[in-house]
Amino acid sequence: MRANRTELPAPAPHPEHPAGPRRFVGSIAALCLVALAALPAAAATADHSPALLSLLRAIDQTPPAEAVRQAAGKVQVEEALFQVSVDADLPLYPRQRAISLLSLFPGEASRAYLQNTAAQAQLQELRWAAIYTYVRSVGSYDAPAALAFCSAWLQSPRPLDREAVIRAIRHLKGPEADGLVAHQAATETDATVLAAIRRYWLRR
Repeated sequence: MRANRTELPAPAPHPEHPAGPRRFVGSIAALCLVALAALPAAAATADHSPALLSLLRAIDQTPPAEAVRQAAGKVQVEEALFQVSVDADLPLYPRQRAISLLSLFPGEASRAYLQNTAAQAQLQELRWAAIYTYVRSVGSYDAPAALAFCSAWLQSPRPLDREAVIRAIRHLKGPEADGLVAHQAATETDATVLAAIRRYWLRR
């Protein structure tokens, strides 16, 4: 049994964004408290199922939920995916895939893991995946929560966090989503996020 390195330090505020880093950190901290309360107890070991790792390494394939559940073995599937996503000894690709596949299991556990990863992952790629997956997944059954999450993350000082929100919010229906994007367009200065906003309106 090997000891896995996990990667979930608290995020540091970034002062360069005009939206106000203190308000952003406060908003995300509040979301994290709710998420942490919903997390199930951690497994006694962080070893991963070989079948699950093999499935996560597959390129351009989205397995059915039942196949992922079986590959996780005796560990709760949401926890198994989360443990892969935070294992810094693994390559980036299966970790991103583990985050994405949490969307196959909508519910409080996946929701909490995604929220926690979005707030605390060091790597931008993992944070992007968690933000995008949370909005797309939770928005399918709890649109108000997804909109509140979007509103908080659009205050992020990191442009790619804000881009992830814009890319994901197109999966939400209704004037509230359009209102958030319109408001962001009026204040956004980053070229990558502005390009995502333009694509959003083209696809509506």
